[in-house]
Amino acid sequence: MPLAPNSIRSYVGNIVSFAGHFMGEPDDRSLRAWKLVLVRVSAWMPKSVDSRPALGREVFRAALGDRRSPDAVRLALGFCFDTASRAGDFLTEPRARSAAAVPMPLSHMRVGTGLDGAPWAELMTTVKGDRTGEVARIRASCSSSSPAFHPCGFGTARAIRVWVTHRRERGARGDEPLWRLPGGGPVTAQHVIALLRRHTDKPVSRHTVRISSASIAVASGGMSLSALADLGGRKTPGACKRYVRALGVVDG
Repeated sequence: MPLAPNSIRSYVGNIVSFAGHFMGEPDDRSLRAWKLVLVRVSAWMPKSVDSRPALGREVFRAALGDRRSPDAVRLALGFCFDTASRAGDFLTEPRARSAAAVPMPLSHMRVGTGLDGAPWAELMTTVKGDRTGEVARIRASCSSSSPAFHPCGFGTARAIRVWVTHRRERGARGDEPLWRLPGGGPVTAQHVIALLRRHTDKPVSRHTVRISSASIAVASGGMSLSALADLGGRKTPGACKRYVRALGVVDG
C-alpha cells in the first residue's frame, strides 16, 4: 500500500529536523522544491476519509470539565470543537525554512469582544493553507450572530480570552507555545486524544473532534455545509461533507 501524502511529509519533516539538529537549519532550493512537490502530490491523490464514528456532545462536555487535565489541553480541545477543526490543525504550523512543524506561538492568537460584548478568539496560521505562506484565520465567537459561532459549541472563546490576557499581563513572550503546559512544553494532538479517550470507549483519532463537531453542528444545530465551511475556515462546503456523520445534510 503506498504511503499517504501526510505520512510522506511527516517522514521528510523528521529527516530535515534530524539533519538540522546536527548540521544546522538547511535553507536551499532543493528543500523548498521538495515541499512544493509534496503539496502537489497531496492535491492529486484521492482524499482519505476517517471512518471512525462521531462522539456525542456529552463526551466533550465531560472531557472539558475534567480537572485532571491541564487547562491548556482542555482549552485546545474546546477551541478545536467550537471551530470544527482537526486536533493538531492549530497546535502546530509549518515554517518556510523547515519541513517540520513547530508549536503554535502565543503571538498568533488574537482575543477581544464584539460590539455586542461577546468574546471572540482568532488564530492566525498558515497550517490550513497550501504552505505557500498564505495566512488563514480560525475564529471562535460567543456571539450567536457571528459566522464563527458554533450552535452547539462550548463558548471556549470566553475562557481563551481570559487565559491569554492573563498570560500576557504576566509577561509571557510572543514566541512561547500558545497551548503551553504547566511544565512549559506545548500541547500535542496526543494530549487531546488521550483526554477524549478517558471519557469514551469508542475509537478516537486526530479527526474525531472535527467529525463529531461537524456532525453535531448539522444534526443538532441545523447548520448548512456552507455555514460549516465558514466556521472551520475551509474554502468550499464540499470539503466538509465527508466529515459529517449525519443524514439530511443541507448543502446550501
